[in-house]
Amino acid sequence: MTPTKPLVRIALDPTMLNGRPPVEALRAAVDAGYERIELGNRTDVIAAFGPQTTSREALLGYAARARDLGVEIASVAVIQNISSPDEDVRHQAVEWWRDGIEAAATLGAKRIDSEFSGDLERFDASRDAFLHSFSELVPDLVEADITVAIEPHPNDFVETTTGALEVIEATDSDRLAYLHCIPHAWHLGGTAVEQVESAAGRTDHLHLADAFKPSRTILNPSTPRVRIHQHLDPGQGEIDFDAVAAALGRADFRGLLTVQVFAWSDRAEESFRVTRSSAAHFVEVLESARGR
Repeated sequence: MTPTKPLVRIALDPTMLNGRPPVEALRAAVDAGYERIELGNRTDVIAAFGPQTTSREALLGYAARARDLGVEIASVAVIQNISSPDEDVRHQAVEWWRDGIEAAATLGAKRIDSEFSGDLERFDASRDAFLHSFSELVPDLVEADITVAIEPHPNDFVETTTGALEVIEATDSDRLAYLHCIPHAWHLGGTAVEQVESAAGRTDHLHLADAFKPSRTILNPSTPRVRIHQHLDPGQGEIDFDAVAAALGRADFRGLLTVQVFAWSDRAEESFRVTRSSAAHFVEVLESARGR
């Protein structure tokens, strides 16, 4: 019998090992029990907010090494300021984004994860720029058969779940889906459960990490533009993961769940092992709530 494909697939973003060669990140993921990897921004793979400098030959080498190790490159990050109201910046960002699509295809990834970028204080101009840019990128995505999952990020021109869904719907493209980043909960509007419920049926990708309420951090003097959040091991912050997982199950979530912890580069491999167990528990709770 053909094995049943899991409804929720678990991956690791090994960004905490960005100081080591990419092949070491692949090996660490396998050693921690992961079968999939999400390659976040690395200047030696796909750079953020700048030109692509890694050769096709190097990318093919990373892809071959991943196959040898039995780990799937399930997603890669491509983040450029395609929402800039400055037309010269936007145009250059679109070209760099095209290079990112080509790099993702070379790596064998069928999914790109991204952020909105833009200027929070120039919402309308940033929204228009994003829609213009994405319309230009759709033919490239179709040709490469790649789908994008995008997250509202603190300090981007759109920071909330409902705001992100509105912009995604405005593209009228099946190449763009919603990425729900759980540690952004305090910035996404409403409760963590309400965020999941509002995006039911449209969430294709999750980022799993913990965070404290922003009020736990004291800024003196205060800085309004600072958007405080963390990416901690689950259980180290204040996210109610069982409640979020159950809400995702009730919403019939099917897609990629990426462990995305950034806080512990001094104990990265230990964090990878701990969070692999956390992710498995999260999926168990999610599946037990599915259909309820």
